[in-house]
Amino acid sequence: MATNYVDTVEGKKYTDPPYYLRPDLDIPDKYLLIDTHCSGTCLTCDNEKNYVTKSLPTFFESCAAVSYADYPLYDPKLVTKVVHLIRNPFDNVVVRFLNARKHYERVHNERWEYPNDREGLRNWCYTLQSQTAVVGTMKLSDELRGIAREVPCYGLFYQYVVWHNNLYDTIHEYGLKHLELHYSDLNTSDNDTKQNTIKKLSSFLEQNMRRGSFPKLPKENYADYFTPGDRQSVSSFLKVLAARDFWSNMKRYVPDPTQVDKYRALGSALSPRHYGAWPEVVWAMTFPNSGTHYIVEAVTDASGGTAAATNYQEEAGQDQSNVPNFALTPNGPYRYHDRPFPKDYVITKTHCLRCHDCSPSSKELIISTDTFLKTCSSGFHNDKDGDVIQTPYDPHITKKLLHLIRNPFDNVVANFHFSYKRVKKQRGTPWRFAYSSDGFREWCTWLDEKYTQDDLKILYGPDAAALAGDVLCHGEIFQYVQWHNNAFRVERQLNVPSLLIYYEDFHFDMDGNMEKLLKFFKLPRLADPQPFHYQPYPDHFTEEEVEATAKFIITLADGVTQGALARYIGSWMPHNSKGLDKPNTQ
Repeated sequence: MATNYVDTVEGKKYTDPPYYLRPDLDIPDKYLLIDTHCSGTCLTCDNEKNYVTKSLPTFFESCAAVSYADYPLYDPKLVTKVVHLIRNPFDNVVVRFLNARKHYERVHNERWEYPNDREGLRNWCYTLQSQTAVVGTMKLSDELRGIAREVPCYGLFYQYVVWHNNLYDTIHEYGLKHLELHYSDLNTSDNDTKQNTIKKLSSFLEQNMRRGSFPKLPKENYADYFTPGDRQSVSSFLKVLAARDFWSNMKRYVPDPTQVDKYRALGSALSPRHYGAWPEVVWAMTFPNSGTHYIVEAVTDASGGTAAATNYQEEAGQDQSNVPNFALTPNGPYRYHDRPFPKDYVITKTHCLRCHDCSPSSKELIISTDTFLKTCSSGFHNDKDGDVIQTPYDPHITKKLLHLIRNPFDNVVANFHFSYKRVKKQRGTPWRFAYSSDGFREWCTWLDEKYTQDDLKILYGPDAAALAGDVLCHGEIFQYVQWHNNAFRVERQLNVPSLLIYYEDFHFDMDGNMEKLLKFFKLPRLADPQPFHYQPYPDHFTEEEVEATAKFIITLADGVTQGALARYIGSWMPHNSKGLDKPNTQ
């Protein structure tokens, strides 16, 4: 092994840089492991020598230099592999504190003014944060500095996260092969974990390491230096600064961040290259039972097994239930399954809002666009008592909208099937409708009979109310149309790119629609999606009922919704509807 730091060489027998730690030992055949701290962590040097915010080439060169030097000792392009050692961020700050204490007492031969406890660490950090070496490159406004001061030792945690961000950027920029190791996996009482980690290192370096040859590390316990509140503040601060690759490897050491909104502006100011570099949210907006599950799985499977997201924590699975997806949304969306995130956009399931089991006389059936948007942009999770809790997040994290439409006649039948299966799961609950077209018609009649004439006029308006008597399941159709009206209004309100797709088109042109979907998400097609099982229900409505329903829909629908549903109701649309706004289907 070698090092960039000549003062650590055993016996002070120097070679040309990099310096061999043990010049008396044989040089490895293939890869020489070199100890380097690169740069960006200086506690005492002036602002010009702090490389935290320097360019990637400068950071890369510093990895081949003596700490804080202005020039490399050797050509960094000779490096082809990187072993990236990651340490618990809290332990890292404490060890820097302890090392500074040892250095001071050794040099000055007197007791340091900062005691070896939580208060001493805080006071030391406060002193450092008044020096340009630690926070000078942060260039914070007074307001942002006030926010940052709520994070204990924010200057050191800033150095920690930006250093690791720089290293990940360097690895990607120069195409270096890399191995991530955790210090805690080497300093552990779990011998299997330790030996497996050593085995990974040995394989990466293509060297044979004898069992038991790895040095024994001192036991550590720094839990008392930070309170639970401290750790939460630090976690949220790190989350808004960290590059995606680094966060995925570092998050094992910190609690789930719940205060990221407080530090949002710091992420933009201090880490502009990585702030917002997580995959952007794309809502898959679908009226219930329109094929959401298939579309989500088709996108993730066809792209080679990427992660999806959902607003509904119960769908995320036990392993993901407490792991929100994104840097800035601790209340959802939630990771749908444990797969790697796509680079650009992640498909995110949301049904927004439709009213289940609402009384026809209830005002809840009339859903405003503002209320609709709020539910589109909310996570839903169960509290300890099993009650569903709605936790809104900022809808503007959504950068695209995918709007899925299913034939309204097929959708109503699918809702019947869903209700049938849901009740059957609830043992002891009676269900009197057969799982057939006759049972469907009886179910619709049962629902429709709940509405009075006054209900119809209030909900539908006089024109649609006059048509409702001939419409099978008119309450379900009303909610379907109202949902799509609101979805198109939200699209206009958010003013983001959108794509309209139709459920049944996957039956008639699977390849064309998968190409359209994957292009929208900037994903490659690496596999075939699962088979698509198309099931229309032409025998559940008579021709007269289809015509009555189409006219009912036309009366309720906005212009853009009429245009989107024209394939189902176009034969009954008035001639002047040719000029309707058309949604984006390309």
